[in-house]
Amino acid sequence: MKSNSINNPLKSVINLVIRYNFVIFVVIVSTGLMASVLFLTDILNRPYSNGSKTGDSSTIFDTSTMSRLDTLQPSAKNTSYKTAPTGRSSPFSE
Repeated sequence: MKSNSINNPLKSVINLVIRYNFVIFVVIVSTGLMASVLFLTDILNRPYSNGSKTGDSSTIFDTSTMSRLDTLQPSAKNTSYKTAPTGRSSPFSE
């Protein structure tokens, strides 16, 4: 009698797994996919850090860049205008 009462709950669990095996599979797979997407999103949204803290590199200029910027001429000083060719030309040819 005792072994029959132990088998009964085990049989009911086995019957549930057999009956709903596809649903259980879909739930487990979709949960795994959602967890992997969340972990990947978290990893991709973290800012990159290589362990060393330096100053903000976007505001630091070196002297060679500054000298190249100083040599640039504003567009108002540029007097060499290109003239269009006379006659009819095809816009599709070079």
